[in-house]
Amino acid sequence: MRLADCDLNGIDVISIAPFERNTPEHEWVNAAKKGGIPSGLYDLYCRAGFLSFGAAPQFLSDPDNVLFSYFALVLRSIQESLIDAHAQVDSFVAALRGEKWEEGADIRERRHLRDLLIALQTAFDALADVIAIFFPGSIRGLEVGRAQFSKIESWLDKPIPSMSLISTPSEFYLRKMQEKIEPMVHAPRP
Repeated sequence: MRLADCDLNGIDVISIAPFERNTPEHEWVNAAKKGGIPSGLYDLYCRAGFLSFGAAPQFLSDPDNVLFSYFALVLRSIQESLIDAHAQVDSFVAALRGEKWEEGADIRERRHLRDLLIALQTAFDALADVIAIFFPGSIRGLEVGRAQFSKIESWLDKPIPSMSLISTPSEFYLRKMQEKIEPMVHAPRP
């Protein structure tokens, strides 16, 4: 629909969200303050110009702004999934506390656990998409738009290759990422 086709009689002012942001959105600030998202995710959001239109870093920009738009969509997906996961943990713990048993309590507990696992899997798959954007073609089977965290798990199952004397910045940061996430993915059992 075009603006010329609208009935604007009696409308004096139109307010829209700005195309460019110069401050973080409240939902991101609140999530970071409450610990709902890791500080690294919030830092990436800030370094990406608060996912503002026209703020794409040079390596994420393209003429149609498709890559940065997709990156923003995936980053928001991670943020929303982690916030959902925290809410489900709180609900699950509240349902498990030594409260009086009532009919249907076990169903509610299972539902909270299911929703928690779904939110975490969504966050992990979206994280795999971010990794695919930053390291295209570096992890076998990991493709932008079709990324799955299981591909990263498979990649982490292989030993870290030794670095050559001269490496590209991409290889250097891929190795650093591998060294950081490998102990978290293959954590010893409690």
